[in-house]
Amino acid sequence: MAHYAADLSAGKGMLWLKAPKPKEDGTLVSARRLTNHTDPVPERRFDLFSQVAYGHSADRFAAVDGRGDLYVFHLRANRFSLVYRANQEVTALTFCCGKENDLLVACADASIRIVKSDTGATVARLKSHRAPVTCLAPHPLERYAVSCGHDHTMLWDLEALRRVRNVGNKGCAQAAFLHSGNTLVTLSKSEGVSLYHFPTLDIRARLLPEPPEGGPPVSLRSFAITPNRMHLVAATAGRSAYVWHLPSETMIEEISLPAPVSAAGGLQPLLPYSCTKAPEGGELAMLGDDGVIRVLQVPLGRVTATVGSACYNFAAHLDRVVAATTDGSLHLLDLAHLRSGGGGKRAGQRGKKAAAPLRSVDSE
Repeated sequence: MAHYAADLSAGKGMLWLKAPKPKEDGTLVSARRLTNHTDPVPERRFDLFSQVAYGHSADRFAAVDGRGDLYVFHLRANRFSLVYRANQEVTALTFCCGKENDLLVACADASIRIVKSDTGATVARLKSHRAPVTCLAPHPLERYAVSCGHDHTMLWDLEALRRVRNVGNKGCAQAAFLHSGNTLVTLSKSEGVSLYHFPTLDIRARLLPEPPEGGPPVSLRSFAITPNRMHLVAATAGRSAYVWHLPSETMIEEISLPAPVSAAGGLQPLLPYSCTKAPEGGELAMLGDDGVIRVLQVPLGRVTATVGSACYNFAAHLDRVVAATTDGSLHLLDLAHLRSGGGGKRAGQRGKKAAAPLRSVDSE
């Protein structure tokens, strides 16, 4: 991935001068912030990006570096801007559903901030957690969001700007709403995957693989739901992953992953959960602890595309992936280009709308 990258040091500017075409590795656009020109170790000359998030319209994505500087990238307008300084580590980041101008930003002080993505204005600061928030899950119908920390999992009303209630008895590692919004899914290392009816939050089901005979309970690290809402995949800290058929709530497959999932990126859908209209795709993306992003076809776990080599976090939207790499770069990658180079579209991609091409336009 070594090629020209837009320098973010100025705080705002254009991402490209003419419409980019995907390179052999699928890279469309790269960006990074040069902070120390004289450091003899090249990797230390750049800030690393700790969090990335894609908007539901695919027009923009956001990224935060280790100092809490929040950048927003507008692809149709061909511009980026530093919109907010948290002045501390940001532990989770996501766009609000239906309000792509709003970002939920979780900080190391255990607060959650609602920030305008165009002006950086802080709309609200939500405080109730005692431990830093590690996951933010907005509801598809805009009003609610769930936050996960080691202390509790909490449901928030984003219109009233208050905590509604705790979810379950313990903190969870991850949460997500189904695209329809009628089910909340949480993952706890001790209790496995829990499905709750929403908005009542009555328990619907618990999904946990049977442990080996005489062995300890299976501990799950990450989960993701396919865009067609048919399957849920949950991965362990090793190479094992389990596939459930969601309508019947039955486990149908155990697959062996090419590498253990990363503690940072883990499993993610190819479409943000904030999208209420989902295509018929049955694919997920996984970040392995080897730094490679792989697209998996579910339920069999076949790899249909491979991206990058030194990634530690990513966000996806259909045929576009934003990857943060260990050299301090952000890369926007084109999955359709990688697929076409490997012999055309794979099964399960029929009818999927391709991402709009990037154009050469002046920044607004």
